[in-house]
Amino acid sequence: MLSTPLDYIFWWWFMINLGSIIKILRPNNRDSEAKCFCKVHDCDGTFDLIDRGVCSVPLKQIVGSVGKCLDFDSQFTPKSHVPLNRMISIKRALLEGKSLPPVILYQINDEYYVMDGNHRIAAAKELDRFNIKAKILEFIPISHTCSVSKESV
Repeated sequence: MLSTPLDYIFWWWFMINLGSIIKILRPNNRDSEAKCFCKVHDCDGTFDLIDRGVCSVPLKQIVGSVGKCLDFDSQFTPKSHVPLNRMISIKRALLEGKSLPPVILYQINDEYYVMDGNHRIAAAKELDRFNIKAKILEFIPISHTCSVSKESV
């Protein structure tokens, strides 16, 4: 399969860039930017916060970012102004099976927003992974918690 060092280098380059190559060939899947948590949070009012701990989250449910909305498109492909060296090292670590720390996600309803780990999310999506380990902080609108507590009385 890989008989020379050049074959090995090409294989690594190809695997690291496969997601980018596919997205270039199918550009119509790209929206302008990831959803911004602050806009959603501000529209929905006041929230209670619940720490849900660490669990596996489907990547397709991660729709936006807390602070880097302008750095990634809606598919979490880095925009052209974002340096790619971090993406390359994260993809390499994932391909080698190395353990990475969980990303930190904010949850509102069934959508997740990246607080920490935007590059890890982007790398996992480019490598066609389905899930990622994440620490979840769920934001529940106070109106929901008030109606639940009134119903239980």
